[in-house]
Amino acid sequence: MIHDLIVNFYCKSADKEPKYRAPVGIFTKEEKVLSKEGFKRAGEGYYRDYEKEISETELPKWTEDEYVSEVMDILYSGEEYDKIILEALEIELYDGMFPPRMVQLKSGIDVTFSDTEPMSPVIFQKEGDGENAESFTLPLHYLKAFFGVLTLFEVMSSLEKFGENLNWTLEEWKQHIKENKLTL
Repeated sequence: MIHDLIVNFYCKSADKEPKYRAPVGIFTKEEKVLSKEGFKRAGEGYYRDYEKEISETELPKWTEDEYVSEVMDILYSGEEYDKIILEALEIELYDGMFPPRMVQLKSGIDVTFSDTEPMSPVIFQKEGDGENAESFTLPLHYLKAFFGVLTLFEVMSSLEKFGENLNWTLEEWKQHIKENKLTL
């Protein structure tokens, strides 16, 4: 089993929804190791998901290098967090690999994210055109600045909302980005 590790930051322990969510790594060990680490089963669904409340001092143990900058942005955002929950969400492999984080826009454009590092590429590509598909790439931090958000998940959500009533072509997306001074 492979689990996607997601950390949830709650400003107040009674909050129903976290202020921020961020991926921190992938857990590839056996499920019994999760139990030994103090994770409890979450939900009764098909997937075997787990969660555990952790402290800020435990966070580095679970955070892989390519996710550190976003977690640091959250920790130093000026917010205080009463509760931090680490989720281990079971995932299915996609052609033997970890599935990409992706937003599929109404206009038939796939937006793929690689990780949370500021310079990591975000690829806008025409859906279904394979390796020769028309595409363009932006660093993640440009989209974070454009939407005024801190996290990858917020960018994904903002992009979905922004694009839900638009039927833009790839060229129209490029033009909008240039007009808003985001360099391609």
